[in-house]
Amino acid sequence: MKKVVWSLVVLVLAISCGEEDKAVDCNLSDLSTAVVSQSAETCKTGGQVEFSTSGGDTPYEYSVNGISFQKEAVFKNLSAGDYVLLTRDDNNCLVETAFAIASEIPEFTVVVEEIQAAGCDGNTGEATVNVTGGSGPYTYILDGSPMNDQITYTNLEKGTHTLSITDIEGCDNDDTFYIPSGISFKDEIQPIITNNCAIEGCHVAGNAIVPFTEFENIQSYAQLIKTNTQNKTMPKDGSITDEEIQMLACWVDDGALNN
Repeated sequence: MKKVVWSLVVLVLAISCGEEDKAVDCNLSDLSTAVVSQSAETCKTGGQVEFSTSGGDTPYEYSVNGISFQKEAVFKNLSAGDYVLLTRDDNNCLVETAFAIASEIPEFTVVVEEIQAAGCDGNTGEATVNVTGGSGPYTYILDGSPMNDQITYTNLEKGTHTLSITDIEGCDNDDTFYIPSGISFKDEIQPIITNNCAIEGCHVAGNAIVPFTEFENIQSYAQLIKTNTQNKTMPKDGSITDEEIQMLACWVDDGALNN
């Protein structure tokens, strides 16, 4: 009787070990995953996708970044874009499933119309904002000010301003615009250059340095002119007033325009 029992135990162990040692050919696996449902990314929530898997050996695990895996077949808070899902079964077989998350976030188009320049050291700038895209009415926050619904802004200083726009659905967009000083090259900057820099022994033709008798040269060296006049190494001979130095800087900040 003992010989029969031991023979049976040995037989069972042999069968069991054979099953454990048997390698699984993942190329022959019927593991398959398909998208069951999905939703787009919106202004309020990220995209979501749910999958269904069959074949292979359970349990299944899923990853959308190829690094971390989870047991749930649902992914939430996804940004719009193309993805590849990896499904892994208990045999470590993998299958790829491509999917895409659409976007329902509207694109805003912001047009800022400058009505009035600010002046070199003033705050008389004025601008009107026109927005398309999203769902109106819109609310605005200018440079961190309280939210409002106005589209015309006054008393703006020279420089870059930040406008945050929110539509009725809660979608928002940040944009920037620049209010210039309005300093004129022809009326204010050119006389400073002509009387102090484009003179004999300095920035005129024949002195082996860039002549400032041509606008293109002045514009090309505008940033250097601003720097050197502010540290008062320019003009080489003579001097210009603090007001003239400020006007030069404002004109350069405005883009060194031929205005």
